[in-house]
Amino acid sequence: MGIVVRDTQTGEISFLQKGADVVMARIVQRNDWLEEETANMAREGLRTLVMARKRISGTLYAEFKDAYHAASISHEGRNEAMAGVVDKYLEHDLELLGLTGVEDKLQDDVKGTLELLRNAGIRIWMLTGDKVETARCIAISTKLVARGQYIHEMSKGMFILVWSFWLTILLNGVSFISVRNSDQVRDHLEFLQNKLDCCLVIDGESLQVCIGIFLCSLSRPNPLCNK
Repeated sequence: MGIVVRDTQTGEISFLQKGADVVMARIVQRNDWLEEETANMAREGLRTLVMARKRISGTLYAEFKDAYHAASISHEGRNEAMAGVVDKYLEHDLELLGLTGVEDKLQDDVKGTLELLRNAGIRIWMLTGDKVETARCIAISTKLVARGQYIHEMSKGMFILVWSFWLTILLNGVSFISVRNSDQVRDHLEFLQNKLDCCLVIDGESLQVCIGIFLCSLSRPNPLCNK
């Protein structure tokens, strides 16, 4: 979320924006501490919010205003056009101002309710927009994950490596294909198969790859997809 403001005393125009670190990291100026600090807060179970600023000249603001107005009255692709104008004029090279960690306490009876659901034989999944580290902390605090229970994390590069191995098998229709780091991938999969009581944490990028593999398996059935 962003806003353009003008200082009534100095006349200076600024664009102020706040957002999740995964989004803001792509549009702020290069820095060395943002990722580290957000990860530290996430490990404490805090939700992070990043704030940044961009000073813009009167000329640039006038160009932005005209372009944004033209995009807002277009008949086709209005939302995309408006977002494109914001991206072109405002959402890049922002000055990082800081970040904050917000504690979102659990509602009453959450732990007890989850226990009743588990006792009823209901399998529970947690879906969240938080960082992986924050999700782990919340899962433990709600006792969705038992104390000492093994937690297996699939995220970004590691998950893509595993599924690229299976995708090669799927598309070629053979039992085994020698691919880069295939031995490590095979060991990794065998390890998971032997873990009967574990918790899986998977991030959005990895889940997207998983869905792609699943859809591919529907179009090209293969016995390996059932394992």
